[in-house]
Amino acid sequence: MSFRRSITHSSDHLLEIVDDVVEISKIEAKVIRILNKEVNLNQMLQRVYDRFKPDAAEKNILLRYDAPMDEKEIIITTDGYKLFQSLNNLLSNAVKFTFEGKVEIRILF
Repeated sequence: MSFRRSITHSSDHLLEIVDDVVEISKIEAKVIRILNKEVNLNQMLQRVYDRFKPDAAEKNILLRYDAPMDEKEIIITTDGYKLFQSLNNLLSNAVKFTFEGKVEIRILF
């Protein structure tokens, strides 16, 4: 991984940690709001995949994303920010605690 990519990757991760701390504070203060809107699920999963692909490659783990429906848009109504946070946390843990083999991202209907 290049030095520039490493700095960008680390700063993105730090920002996610700060966002998580702020989110936890909001939950504890009972100030949290759900903002439902249309979200392109394929696009979101691609972003999550792109975010963790370098981490998986460093550990020699295959990270695989099978885009459903031939990469057509899958539009859902949800709080996109919270869903993105949840997917990031799930994939982060999957990559972190997988020591060999692969991690797959799939949507099943």
